[in-house]
Amino acid sequence: MSKNQKFICHQYRRYTTAYFEQILITRRIEPRTSKNFRQRFITSNEDIFLVLKMYSEKDYLDYFLNADVDEMNHKQLIELFMTCIQADSFKIALQIYLRYLSQSDMKVPVMNKIINSLRYSLLYHEEKLFFIF
Repeated sequence: MSKNQKFICHQYRRYTTAYFEQILITRRIEPRTSKNFRQRFITSNEDIFLVLKMYSEKDYLDYFLNADVDEMNHKQLIELFMTCIQADSFKIALQIYLRYLSQSDMKVPVMNKIINSLRYSLLYHEEKLFFIF
């Protein structure tokens, strides 16, 4: 290898707690084991947020309802809501909207995300229009 060449990795992936949590869910690991994993490794605010974001992307409603959402700040809840809209995860989006958001939170960036999801996805048009009106 010459001095001018550098190692470049094009397939870099960050293995986070959410990545391992998804393995536990999809492989149907015993619930006690996954609960121990959550208690031991998902403790910081960032880790909890990454896991909740993964739940929002995959629409894992039961896991979302059992998670400790009280650790999240309001800005993170809005981001989770927009993640749900983008991923067509309306079971969780409705839970976040009804429990944690108010009408004043439905500002321009959120509305733009909903309108863009109407353009690019054929799923759940009625639910998306509910959030707009």
